Amino acid sequence: MKTALYNSILKTYICGLIEEKHLHGFQSESLKYNLAEIDRYMQENPPLDNRIDESYFNSWLAYADNPNLSRKTVYAKVSCFRQLMIYMGNLGIECFVPRLPRENEHRYVPHIYSEKEILDIFDACDNLKPRTFRGRTCCYALPALFRLLYSTGIRLGEAFAIKNKDIDFGKHHIFINKTKNCRQRFAPINKTLEPVLKEYIHFRSRITCKPVDDPSSPFFVNNRGDALTKIAVQHIFKHIILAKAGITYIGHHAGPRIHDIRHTACVHALKKLVAQGYDLYCCMPLLANFMGHINPMSTETYLRLTQEVYPEVIGAQALQAEEIAHILSRSVTTKF
Repeated sequence: MKTALYNSILKTYICGLIEEKHLHGFQSESLKYNLAEIDRYMQENPPLDNRIDESYFNSWLAYADNPNLSRKTVYAKVSCFRQLMIYMGNLGIECFVPRLPRENEHRYVPHIYSEKEILDIFDACDNLKPRTFRGRTCCYALPALFRLLYSTGIRLGEAFAIKNKDIDFGKHHIFINKTKNCRQRFAPINKTLEPVLKEYIHFRSRITCKPVDDPSSPFFVNNRGDALTKIAVQHIFKHIILAKAGITYIGHHAGPRIHDIRHTACVHALKKLVAQGYDLYCCMPLLANFMGHINPMSTETYLRLTQEVYPEVIGAQALQAEEIAHILSRSVTTKF
């Protein structure tokens, strides 16, 4: 682990913690990301006498606990801070070990992109130009990446984990092996996505410095054949793609985010199903399977989002659902 990645007074301990995690088989990118945030905060706000006490932790928590973040995200940040303090304590360094907060409901409201905004994002990706040909750039992969995210609804991390061998054009699906809930699944390749992926493979084959066509190699790579990174893609999305698409980036965790494309994909899919005459609640198990949710209750969040964005689409079915619920309540009362 290169200590140059971190520059605070705790950089040695941060690198030591990550190395220890690697030795135990943990390869969490979120741990590195959260520790990097902690490191940057400590650079800007060095602790007095180099002591990490309860007062310093509370000041960091006030900075990290943004109203736009979900409780789960804040929980993860505090967990990383706590792990670092425990690691330092095991080395005999006196420091404050915080308690873990409770995980409550999300406070972040996703941005549901309109169909025009999605097309504008695609157009912005198609017209990206690298500033230099010498450094690493992921511009070539982004048109295929963002179309894949919207067409399949998969998470960004799941897309980065796709290997060449996971894509089967013959069966029209992508094998998603590394998932959030550790349950493997398939993502469909529709007729419009397939030529986009094949065109990307054609341009990617020009990279000769690394075996990018190897079955075990990552599918999405930069111009040097290295796997794409979350930080690089998010930076381009926030500062270039959204600007080119004419979408205002609010900032400070308020979005719009890349992950909002996943929410948008589900809402748009639900809208199309209802418009084609499918029953609203019969769609939910299908969408849960499409999104990779273990619990269908997780998918019901998108029903609320659809009602907010497209109230005219599901208004009639919502009234029908209320009538059914009223009839059922009457039958239950009669039964008892």
